[in-house]
Amino acid sequence: MALEVFYSYSHKDEPLRDKLEKQLSLLRRTGLIVNWHDRRIGAGQEWRAQIDAHVRTAHIILLLISADFIESDYCYDVEMRLALERQAKHEAVVIPVILRPVDWSYAPFADLQALPRDGRPITKWADEDEAFADVARSIREVVARFEPSAPVARPDPGLLVDRLVPKPRVVDAAIPSHVVKDLGTRLLVLIRLPDSPGLRGVLQMEEDEARPEDVRSRPFNITFPLGPTGKPDPLKVTVKLTSPDFSPPEQAKNIFVPPDADSDVCPFMLTPKQIGRLTVLVELHWQDAIRGHRSLATKCVAEATDVPIQPEMNIVQMHVPVGIDALSQRSPSLPTPAEPGCAKRLEAPTSKLKRDISSGEQDELPINGVPEQVKTGPIGKIEPTLTKLKREHGSGEQDEQASQRNEKTPYKRSRDLSSTVYKYIGHSRSRLFAVTIIVGTAVALFSRWVVPAIINLLK
Repeated sequence: MALEVFYSYSHKDEPLRDKLEKQLSLLRRTGLIVNWHDRRIGAGQEWRAQIDAHVRTAHIILLLISADFIESDYCYDVEMRLALERQAKHEAVVIPVILRPVDWSYAPFADLQALPRDGRPITKWADEDEAFADVARSIREVVARFEPSAPVARPDPGLLVDRLVPKPRVVDAAIPSHVVKDLGTRLLVLIRLPDSPGLRGVLQMEEDEARPEDVRSRPFNITFPLGPTGKPDPLKVTVKLTSPDFSPPEQAKNIFVPPDADSDVCPFMLTPKQIGRLTVLVELHWQDAIRGHRSLATKCVAEATDVPIQPEMNIVQMHVPVGIDALSQRSPSLPTPAEPGCAKRLEAPTSKLKRDISSGEQDELPINGVPEQVKTGPIGKIEPTLTKLKREHGSGEQDEQASQRNEKTPYKRSRDLSSTVYKYIGHSRSRLFAVTIIVGTAVALFSRWVVPAIINLLK
């Protein structure tokens, strides 16, 4: 039975891979091996499914090591990881072939015997053909003694295609709408499911400079690699920032995107260096290519005081008396419930007032400062009636008034004074403003001249 040889390599090393394949032509012609690499994928085939199927069933896996191989996410994170897992289960033989100089001494495959001899890179040999011939001889020895522990069943590529269908995802990115020059700020990135609140939900629950309305989103498709069990594994995505107006101008971080959940929030610290409108470009990289991008804009100001702040609304509750009784109590000429003889003096005016309103009688007294349409309404009926009531019931018996004048306390005098001021000011804002100016001026003059004079006298 011919053994399948799988080539895991970077496309930049394709010329060296061709030379190695030529050196193994004799093994292929004798029916000992069958070569396979991604250039064998036919038109219209799903390349991920084909690579995944062959790396899971190959008997010998050649890792063609170079700096480009280690830098490639797919070669390093997908193909090499699956190969080493099968090596650990004794299902395949993994052979690192060092093509070009690179530090691989602490790589995951460092414990495996590498080719050519002594792990010397092929490009460092005086004759590359001699180096490839040495590799071919070693592979022929492996083929001769290869004994798989169990037959390997080749999975149906059609089933893998269903699991490798691109899945929709959305990238959320946010930066505060206003930033301060030379003051560090955070830019947040998150990859979420289409129906997830994502970064907006995070900002609603946590306090941050950025607000939910600062989040900008863009949809894209993502294909997750398959793990050893054939189920999708998390995908490592590199988030790269290009921000020439900030410091640092470029940053990059890796985040893992789960197949069935949102990624973690990826924060970046930026310091704006210019005033005005600034932009940041967010790019998503995996498998050596740009898979998505989103631009963010913000406004930079010189100081924190220049940042517009939305004022909070303060709600004040006030109890406003309404009705006939309230009008009676607010009238300074009518007695309050605390005064003597209040019940007798209020009973007749209130009853007469109610009868006048219900009968619709119109008083002939003029109402100063009230529009004509108001004079004919309920207020126009109430105000003249109150005027008549003041005339009829505003004064009581002479001896009772004298008694009240004699019994007035400072509190009652201040209350009468307040009633007089209230009656004078009324509801006119202009008068109230004038009184405020007069009182403020008096206080200022008192503080400026009278207080120093008193202090000098006391000294």
